[in-house]
Amino acid sequence: MKLSVCIITRNQQEWIAQAISSVLSQRTDFDFEVVIGDDASDDETPVRLREIAQLAPKRLRVISHEARLGLVGNFVRTVDECTGEYIAMLDGDDYWTDPDKLSLQIQYLDAHPSCALCFHQAAAVDSAGNALGWSFVDETVPNPLGVASLIQDNWIPSSSAVWRRRSLPSFPEWFGQSMFEDWPLFLLLAMRGDVHFFPQSMSAYRQHSAGLWSSLSSVEQSRRMSSFLMFIGKHVDELPTPQLRTRAAYWKCREAEAQARAGRRLRAGKALLQAVWMTRFRLSDPESVREVWKAFAGKSSNQGRSHA
Repeated sequence: MKLSVCIITRNQQEWIAQAISSVLSQRTDFDFEVVIGDDASDDETPVRLREIAQLAPKRLRVISHEARLGLVGNFVRTVDECTGEYIAMLDGDDYWTDPDKLSLQIQYLDAHPSCALCFHQAAAVDSAGNALGWSFVDETVPNPLGVASLIQDNWIPSSSAVWRRRSLPSFPEWFGQSMFEDWPLFLLLAMRGDVHFFPQSMSAYRQHSAGLWSSLSSVEQSRRMSSFLMFIGKHVDELPTPQLRTRAAYWKCREAEAQARAGRRLRAGKALLQAVWMTRFRLSDPESVREVWKAFAGKSSNQGRSHA
């Protein structure tokens, strides 16, 4: 099988049909399968999936879980069911907007065997699909995208990614303990090959109040970003510890800033002290100190993008 499209979903009855329709509308000269992991949805998502699966029974496979596996567990299980040489990712509340998206990305990967992952721009939309007027990927993102840039932030819209399966045949044991499924995957792939960016927008990133990320407070978002960077630093020795700690401290300062705005100054002070601890061995580095202080003061020129 040339390509597997991996869709993960839970309680996305309003949007799952559009996501799958955007996949089935792709124009390709190669065969592909669609593997959908439903993480024990308790709304009408399972009904929608059964109805849609009947339209293309030879192409669609639904993996339903009776008990919740969680975001990462559902992703790992669904990827394990994929048989393709390449894997394209799509969240159940997003959708693709260019019918030639897969052909373009697969053509590039076939022609560049050193490339482990490619992705593209995504336009932000609201729950009804109306344009929000901004795009996911910063225009200044380097191309190719390296490990250092991915430590700074997860610049890659997950629903735009297509990756080479042989670059990561299986997930490491610690992967299931991660709070994110896409950011650690992209870092691991960037360590194993090139990461190419297509500047054209070929998918929609849906931002809505029920989203796993957008429903979190700014405090919780910053806390999770910081915790993840410290987590992956413990498990992947090849990643640069000083950069991981400095960036984790940056997000701790963002947390402190959000706590202070909410009037919780004791919690803000605690988060700031944690940021200082994270960069304790780099306090003699003026650039590191400036980055941490600017983050706490809310004046950083590199505010970063909240993880999607």
